[in-house]
Amino acid sequence: MFDLQTQFSTHCKPEEITNDEPPCYSPQNFDGKFQGPMTLRNAIAQSVNVPAIKVLYLAGIKDAITTAESMGITNFR
Repeated sequence: MFDLQTQFSTHCKPEEITNDEPPCYSPQNFDGKFQGPMTLRNAIAQSVNVPAIKVLYLAGIKDAITTAESMGITNFR
C-alpha cells in the first residue's frame, strides 16, 4: 500500500489533495507524516491511517464489516 496524501472525495478537484473541508476527505496520519510504500501488515501494525482507509475504500464498507464480523469483531466503537 502507498501511504501518501490522498483525496478520497470525488467531489473535489485533484489539485485539492490536501483539502479536508466537507465534502472533501483527505485524512492524515497521527504523526502528520507519510511513509510511502509499505506492506499492509506494517500499516496495520503501526496504525497508519491512510493505507487502512484505502483498503476499506477498495474493499467496500459492507464487505469490510462482513469480514470483521466473521472474525468475531462485534463492536465498531
